[in-house]
Amino acid sequence: MPKNHYVVEEHPNPAELYRKSSEKYVPEAQNIILYGPPGTGKTYHSLPLALSLIDQKPFAEVLKENRATIQSYAQALQRSGQLLWLSFHQNYGYEEFMQGLSPNLNAGQLLFEQKDGVFKQVARRARKNYEAFIQKQHRPNIPFEDLLNLLFTKEINPDTEEITLELQAQHRIYKAIVIFDVNEEALIYRRLTKNDLLKQEERRLSLAKLKALYEGKALKEAINLKYYETVVNAVKRYEANIASPSKQELLKHYVVLIDEINRANLAQVFGELITLLEPDKRLGSTQAAQITLASGESFALPPNLHLIGTMNSQDHNTAWIDAATQRRFHFWAMYPQEDLLENKKVQIALKALNHAILQEKQSPDYLIGHAFFMGQSPEQALDTLQSQVLPLLLQYFGKDSGTISSLFQKAGIKAEQLRYQWRLSWNNPA
Repeated sequence: MPKNHYVVEEHPNPAELYRKSSEKYVPEAQNIILYGPPGTGKTYHSLPLALSLIDQKPFAEVLKENRATIQSYAQALQRSGQLLWLSFHQNYGYEEFMQGLSPNLNAGQLLFEQKDGVFKQVARRARKNYEAFIQKQHRPNIPFEDLLNLLFTKEINPDTEEITLELQAQHRIYKAIVIFDVNEEALIYRRLTKNDLLKQEERRLSLAKLKALYEGKALKEAINLKYYETVVNAVKRYEANIASPSKQELLKHYVVLIDEINRANLAQVFGELITLLEPDKRLGSTQAAQITLASGESFALPPNLHLIGTMNSQDHNTAWIDAATQRRFHFWAMYPQEDLLENKKVQIALKALNHAILQEKQSPDYLIGHAFFMGQSPEQALDTLQSQVLPLLLQYFGKDSGTISSLFQKAGIKAEQLRYQWRLSWNNPA
């Protein structure tokens, strides 16, 4: 984890960084944590980040989408099982996340059954998709003879035991050939006229010549070439059809989005899963690993499963992420960006307030995020300062009312206590 310094260049907001650096940026990291003080847009940006990973679409491009569109699409992905959104808390455990015992109330007696946790369910779906995709990508080459037999099995008319193939090239008399027999050397066929008259004949197509044409070799068959091409093209179309992934066999990306990830005991929640989070331990990598769960079941993580967490770096009531977990995640800092505020007065006040807080605390974890004030007028911002920011400052500085008053004063805000109640007002109401 990098040291905390309130320097925008060292801790850029990811949205701003990738808008400026690359419109084509799609995160490559499989595990990402957005961290920073309250109100800096961690949860807000986590959803577009998840969609960027799922669709392998530039992050900046997703950010440009209407928020309602993003929310609607995310809900659809949740229903389809590609996106899981969780919020950790102190009592969240391994049983809910990975695997545990659950009572069966319908058994007539008290029985406990093994039950998969929510993460394990998503991992199973992602792995099934990944393995189907890999299997399709590595389909072995099928010999021409086998492809021909498979095509005939698919196209044969069960009543006549014949195969009809339409001519690919225009012909003034014939529209198709009808294959009615095959031996070790040739296909035996008749021709079907455009008037649907089947000629009573026994013409032959050499299997050796068919294979040669399939392999790209030239044939000296001026008269029969169109019939050879008809069979070979039918084989190639069939081969392309069985080699093309269906929608279910396209590689899909899955995301588990964990809000407030550091509010749970991560060592307890992840358990032995922590070993598999590293990219080189995922399926398909050179160091791919599998673990054995307490149930005896083998478990592995596919590379198309991503984790995104958000973490309030100021929340010192929660445990900091341990070193083993920390080095398996990429950390994106989210600090205040006051320049995003439209109202100049609010923007200047928040900059001054944060500067004063930084001088007092010597840590950016106590800064106040710009998200508290997005789209607000000075009057609305004053209400937010009173109802949301003041409680944070009281938490940060305890009963030191003098420091709190001084902080607000530096931001152009008068803060005074009347009968134990704080009242805030602008020094310059205009």
